[in-house]
Amino acid sequence: MKKYCKTIPEGTRDLLFEECGAQRHIEHELAGVFQARGFQEVMTPGLEYYDVFSLPAAGIPQELMFKLTDHKGRLLALRPDSTLPIARLTATRLQDQPHPLRLYYIQKVYSNNPSLTGRSKCCKPALSCWAQEGCGPIWKYSPWRWKRWPVACPITA
Repeated sequence: MKKYCKTIPEGTRDLLFEECGAQRHIEHELAGVFQARGFQEVMTPGLEYYDVFSLPAAGIPQELMFKLTDHKGRLLALRPDSTLPIARLTATRLQDQPHPLRLYYIQKVYSNNPSLTGRSKCCKPALSCWAQEGCGPIWKYSPWRWKRWPVACPITA
């Protein structure tokens, strides 16, 4: 097992020096654009209950999710997309806020997706972690009717 103590998983990468600054700069610029247009930032946990993503309408095959269990045996998933956690947040913590909500997020998502291989020269094959940004109005939540507004843009600084 110790043969992996000096390497990182496929699809991930360390960011050094200027790369960190470039990524933070891009995130800061995006946040400025979103805020200037009246959007407010939200963040959801990188670790969610698997049930959040297991709905048939979610469109995320379970094979693409990194899954683990908590100390009570409940199935968890690293966030493979931000849309459903934002919907969960809206339905639970923001349900009494006036709608439409104008929300944005800049957060990492994790996916075991070999089809992303080769999309970026700076990333290893089977990219598994990248930044996802999105914004949009969210109308009164209904579990059966909501639209997918966010736009995913990998940041590869």
